[in-house]
Amino acid sequence: MPGKKSNLAIWKIDKSLNLFGGLNTQEVINAIIERHNEKEDRIEFQLSPVNVSRTFRGKRMSLFSKKRISRTWESFVEPINQNEQNNNNEIFQSINKDFILFVYDDNEIFVLTAGAGYFAIQNYIDDGFPLEVSKKLFKGDFKYAEVRDLVGEVYSKTENYRRSYSYSRSEAFGKIWKKLYGEIDPDIIENSPELSLILDHNKKINAEMKSSFTFRKSVNLEEIVDLINAVQTLPQLSEARKERFKYLDTLVEVKAKRIKQQLEDVLLAVFYQAIVNEDYGRVADYDFCHPENITEFLSGCDYRIDDSVIDDTRAPTSVQVIQHARANNMLNYHEGVDEFKNSFSKCDFSFRSQEGEPQITSKLRKYFHGEITHNGKTYFYVDGKWYEPIGSFFDYLLEDLVEQLFDRGYLSNVVPLQRWHHPREGVYNEDHIGREGFYFGDEFYLWDGRGKIELFDLLYVQEGRVYIIQVKDGFAGSVRDAVSQLEISADVIEESVLGDGSKLREYYQRWHDGEKEKISEVDFVRLFTESERVYVMACAHPTAMTRTNFEARNFESKIAQFETLALCHSFRLKSRKVIIQHIQKT
Repeated sequence: MPGKKSNLAIWKIDKSLNLFGGLNTQEVINAIIERHNEKEDRIEFQLSPVNVSRTFRGKRMSLFSKKRISRTWESFVEPINQNEQNNNNEIFQSINKDFILFVYDDNEIFVLTAGAGYFAIQNYIDDGFPLEVSKKLFKGDFKYAEVRDLVGEVYSKTENYRRSYSYSRSEAFGKIWKKLYGEIDPDIIENSPELSLILDHNKKINAEMKSSFTFRKSVNLEEIVDLINAVQTLPQLSEARKERFKYLDTLVEVKAKRIKQQLEDVLLAVFYQAIVNEDYGRVADYDFCHPENITEFLSGCDYRIDDSVIDDTRAPTSVQVIQHARANNMLNYHEGVDEFKNSFSKCDFSFRSQEGEPQITSKLRKYFHGEITHNGKTYFYVDGKWYEPIGSFFDYLLEDLVEQLFDRGYLSNVVPLQRWHHPREGVYNEDHIGREGFYFGDEFYLWDGRGKIELFDLLYVQEGRVYIIQVKDGFAGSVRDAVSQLEISADVIEESVLGDGSKLREYYQRWHDGEKEKISEVDFVRLFTESERVYVMACAHPTAMTRTNFEARNFESKIAQFETLALCHSFRLKSRKVIIQHIQKT
């Protein structure tokens, strides 16, 4: 066939965006071009139409191009440039061309780009399109994956497999699929008259799913358009393929600026109402932590909103941050919600990993992590980004969590913890001082390369087991903090047990004198080295943690459910014993 062959990515425009309400496909394309050109001051750098055939193989065509001029090396070599004449000619000038080809009909718009053309359409692409095509075409095992974990210990990772790898739903749950590379199912090709004309089912054909869908086969324009037509005619997912690929029904990052702004407005309205009404119940559902440097944040010092110090020694909670901002008149809440949002968006939050170190600074809003409901949908705000669940995500989340807690036995009330009738966590933990089998460790820290680490809030010793307990008030967004603390504590303890025990002895020296009077250093270390270690996340809540209450959705926080599920998976993979325990709150 004539024409250049290339691996071209196929994007699809999301016509459902409010921006395109009531527009036909041609008008949507015009709107995209107009919005891009409005941002370009010089007309020669705007997207302009290229005169091409308006129809091709049953599709309409619109091609646009633009040029980019770069002179980056001119400033780079300035210290050695001795001839100004060099700057007046084209020695340092680099000209690049960008192209955007819209392939469309009355219903759908697909896009092919070259150069930096993608950046003109990036805010309008349909993020769900590649995923849906993947379910219809992939075999189900992959050679390469790039994923972002919403919860747990790892933020993101890239995995390459020696052999094709198939994910189980439990290990894939909660991952954001940035990229998947695998083989097209030959049976799908053979059974599709349109695909079989282009692709040989006897040959191995690979494809790549990211924000676009790319067939890893050199194809020319005719074949690309035929592939688009073939993709449009693929049958709906069979029940068997739905079951095979249901682990891909997880979360996607919200990229549309309009929706992100709406979600941020909803989030800030929560804080605004809390300040105006001095009711911080909903704020308490949000975890407060640096979006990247979690350990440094939790063990740091000198915590500030802008230049106003909140606490010199302990990482503040979301409630403490909002209360401090109100008490110090840092947010313009008296002037209405719009002024409040404006002042909030300008605030920075900073801290030091330890004394003498430089401040680590990010925008204040990026420290909050939790969930909101907007237009009947639940969204997650984590590490400064918004995520939307897709498919049957929440059903799978609850199903998996119930299985872990009740069928696998992760929920247990084996530790005789007291009922919760205290104003805050510290007072609750102190209530266990002197009780048989308990040791108190709240706010006593160990220093190591990970920073200042709290090994436990409470220890409980019974019949050859030591229970290492982190206590948290509520089963909401703040569970994320408890999970992080428990995972870090477990890492330190397990490393020390496998090593020479020096970290445990070091902690003992920093421990509360009243507790050291009850047990010697040698016996303290033996608690960990000679006992079965059980890690415990204990959550106080007025609702009993029963299967019935979970299945009735009486625990609304999806972040708490998600983090708890990730904790169970993580500890099982590391062969560490962990339990979740309910504290009855009155």
